[in-house]
Amino acid sequence: NFVMSMGLRSQAPMVALVPRRGPAFRIDRYEYPNQAGALPTTGVPVHEAEAICEAEGKHLCTAYEWFEACSENGRHKFLFPGANEFGDSLNRLIDTCNLERTGLPQKLAPSGSYEGCHGPPELYDMVGNAYEWVVLYPGTELYALSGSYYGYSDAMTTQCGFHTLVHSEQVGLIDLDAVGFRCCQTEETP
Repeated sequence: NFVMSMGLRSQAPMVALVPRRGPAFRIDRYEYPNQAGALPTTGVPVHEAEAICEAEGKHLCTAYEWFEACSENGRHKFLFPGANEFGDSLNRLIDTCNLERTGLPQKLAPSGSYEGCHGPPELYDMVGNAYEWVVLYPGTELYALSGSYYGYSDAMTTQCGFHTLVHSEQVGLIDLDAVGFRCCQTEETP
């Protein structure tokens, strides 16, 4: 496990969310290692990402948690509030996030370096930079890639609910160099 042996740990404060449906939770502000200015950790298979989050007392975010965080608890379906068309939202993302631009070289960027690329709760790089592993259905071997990554842009990736479904047996087919993750934590109820 190269990430844990390197001693990487989350450092930025998590963002607390209270969804309209489902339990309250906290989500990392940046892609793992949750540090502004650090390159997101990529190249990690999904089961290792789960183990890293668990070692920090957290869990790999579920698709539901990721959606609720991206959409500000379901208030809007695009990363940017007020964007009402795919083209409008995509153009805004290409201008402000680390997404593919025709003719320009693209690469992974330090977390938070695209300052305008965040949703209302100040969660950075949820679209662009690296895809993010999420658990589709806890207790199953179904996962998804959420958001988009630096080498791709498509009108569908601007939606908070956009996921590419992946069964654990398909993980070997994924270019893990473009895949990161962030961790979540369920809030304790009094």
